[in-house]
Amino acid sequence: MHMLSFYLDLAKRRAYERLYMFQSKAKPVNHEYEERKEILHGYIGAQDMAIVQTLLEVCDGDVDKTPELLEIQKIACLQIHRMFISDSSSLLPKLVHYNTYPLRLIPVMVKGVPSAHVVINFIGDIMASANIRRRVFGVHLMAELVQQYKIPMAFAGVELISDVLDTLLSCTASDEILLLIHHIVPALGQFISVSPFHASSFLQILERVRQVSLARRAFYSSSIAARRSLESRLTDLINSTMERCKRKPAIDVKEHDKPEENPKVKLFKLNEDRNRRGVKRAKLSGKTR
Repeated sequence: MHMLSFYLDLAKRRAYERLYMFQSKAKPVNHEYEERKEILHGYIGAQDMAIVQTLLEVCDGDVDKTPELLEIQKIACLQIHRMFISDSSSLLPKLVHYNTYPLRLIPVMVKGVPSAHVVINFIGDIMASANIRRRVFGVHLMAELVQQYKIPMAFAGVELISDVLDTLLSCTASDEILLLIHHIVPALGQFISVSPFHASSFLQILERVRQVSLARRAFYSSSIAARRSLESRLTDLINSTMERCKRKPAIDVKEHDKPEENPKVKLFKLNEDRNRRGVKRAKLSGKTR
C-alpha cells in the first residue's frame, strides 16, 4: 500500500506539473486552461475510482476459506479511507458508490472505512436513478449506514427512502417495482428494527406490496404457476420479514432523540399537498360548471 500511495502521488504530481508547464509556455486563453484542468481532474478521479474498486475486489471472498482475508480487508479499507479523506470535494466516494459494487461488500466498506459516512449525503442521488440495480444498492447501503451511524442525517436518509418507495407504489405497481421491493425486503426489515419513528411507514409499504402481490397472484391460470411466480416469492418473503419484526422487542427511544425532518422531505411533502389541493379545486370547479 505504501508503494501504491507513492505511485499515485507521483502520477498526480507529474500530471499537475505538465499542466502548469503548458500554462507557462503556451500562455493559453483562460477557457483552454480550464478545459485541460477539468480533463485532468476527470482523469485522476477515474484512476482513483478504478483503484478503489480493485481494492474492494481484493476484499471479496470467504473468511472461513481464507483466514488472512480479515487482515487484507483491514489494510485495503485503510487505503480506501486515506483516498476518501484526501479528496476534499468528496467526489471520489460519490463516484465509487454511484457506480455500485457487490452488495456483500457493503458491510466491509461501511465498517472498515471510517469516512464512508459521507455517502449518506449522496443517497438521494443514488435513489433518483431509474436503474433498479442502483436503487437496490442504495437501499442496502443506507440500511448498513444507519446501523453503523445512528445520527439525524442517517435517519433523514431513511425517511427519504420511505418517501421514494411510497411515491413509486402510488404511481404504479409494475413488475419492476415488485422486483425492486423483492430485492430490498431484508433492508426494509433492518429499517423497521433500527428506526422506530419510521417503522410504521415501512410496515405500511410492505403490507401494500403484499396485498398487491396477492391480488396479482390470483390472475395466474394454474396454481403451480402462481406458486412459482414473483408475487408468491415476494409474499412469502414479506410475511417472514414482518413476523421477525414482530418478535423483536420494541426499541425504547426518547422523544427528544427523534431526528429532525429532512428539509428535502419537507419540501417534497409540501409540493405533494399543493398538487392534491390543486386537483381537488379543479374537480370542484368542473362540477360547478
